[in-house]
Amino acid sequence: VLFRSPFLYPLRQQLGEDIGMAVSWGWFAKRFLNRPVDFVYSRLIGYERTGERVPDMTAEEQQQFKNGLLMLAEQLKLAAENF
Repeated sequence: VLFRSPFLYPLRQQLGEDIGMAVSWGWFAKRFLNRPVDFVYSRLIGYERTGERVPDMTAEEQQQFKNGLLMLAEQLKLAAENF
């Protein structure tokens, strides 16, 4: 399972530092998740701005996030192939 408890497995660790630094998460949140940027950033670090642990993603949120990453990967692949 990719998305375990963010407290134990912050999204940043799951994605890896390179991906975490390469993506504009504000753009990703709006484009693929229709969510505010805080939704993604809090899951990247595992905590809300208040210092509280973020809740686990629902199954729907997990699927939406996964689909967004897959769509972004496909767009990057097409751009590279057409370069």
